[in-house]
Amino acid sequence: MQTARVCPPNPVLFLEDAAGGEPPIFQPDDFARQACATATTISFLLSGDPEFETEVVIGSRAEVDPGREPKFVKEIPTPSRLIRVVEVDDTEVFAVAVPDATTRVSLWFSRPVWSDKVIIGLG
Repeated sequence: MQTARVCPPNPVLFLEDAAGGEPPIFQPDDFARQACATATTISFLLSGDPEFETEVVIGSRAEVDPGREPKFVKEIPTPSRLIRVVEVDDTEVFAVAVPDATTRVSLWFSRPVWSDKVIIGLG
């Protein structure tokens, strides 16, 4: 399990295979889910206040599951077997090895909108 505190200028992070992917563009309905995805990349929202950091936790689903249903679940291809979480400017927040060529990603948020903590479960 890894943890980071981030406060990027844009309140969104991207999760994709290290080889890259096609980033999604948030549509109005996506804001309620706090996440959206293409076939290769997941985008998710952070705290909307640029004054405050968001805690982001990533690890295997078994070790990070907070005991409730995730708000967003999606499988993405991970042919390089390395997932990257990056800011809009491609600043890397995490690089995490995964065992399979497809990885199930689960997201939990601390609040219904503009969360100050996001949990990413892999597998």
